[in-house]
Amino acid sequence: MSGKGYTITMAVLTVILLSLYVLRAVLGSYYRNRLAACVQGCDPEAYEAIAQKKLAGLLVPPFNLHYMRLNLNMMLEKEKETDQEFDFLLAMSTGKAMRREVVRKAYYYYVKRRDGKRCRLLLDELLTFAQGEEAKECELLYDIYILKKSSHIRELMEGIEELPPAQRAVNEYLISLQYENQSKTDLAREYEELSRRHIKEVVERE
Repeated sequence: MSGKGYTITMAVLTVILLSLYVLRAVLGSYYRNRLAACVQGCDPEAYEAIAQKKLAGLLVPPFNLHYMRLNLNMMLEKEKETDQEFDFLLAMSTGKAMRREVVRKAYYYYVKRRDGKRCRLLLDELLTFAQGEEAKECELLYDIYILKKSSHIRELMEGIEELPPAQRAVNEYLISLQYENQSKTDLAREYEELSRRHIKEVVERE
């Protein structure tokens, strides 16, 4: 092949490869956007119809497919399906950032479900990378939700009136849970109502 012919052939191959790359990127974005719309619309049937397409499987990374399905199942409060997606994602080999994102999400989800076994393992991993206030918060939630302790009331009460409404509502709810742990029903109800009041205040301001 002459030098000119080789140059033309390489130019054609370059254009073809570039076109395939652009097509792959465009189609991948198209499927991701459609799947995201199904999640936002809480439409599991439409999500699965798209996710099961061969092109979607080829163009959308498995992590993205399962992570979006996880969010959809959580929104629909499907515990069994949510467990399956968390199990899949936690067993998957991923980058450090994605792994930490899944571990955090799983911990906050299971601590609210009071799943002590799962939370213990997740907390142990969380504490290998969480620092400062994040680590403190994770341990506090484990104490209150899983160990049913009530030793953080004074800590959460300190300066509560000066806190922004959103943070105040969180503190009040955690105080309510601790009074519940002590079987002090009236105080638990009082702080739960305060929490709801401040959450409503935040929503009305938006």
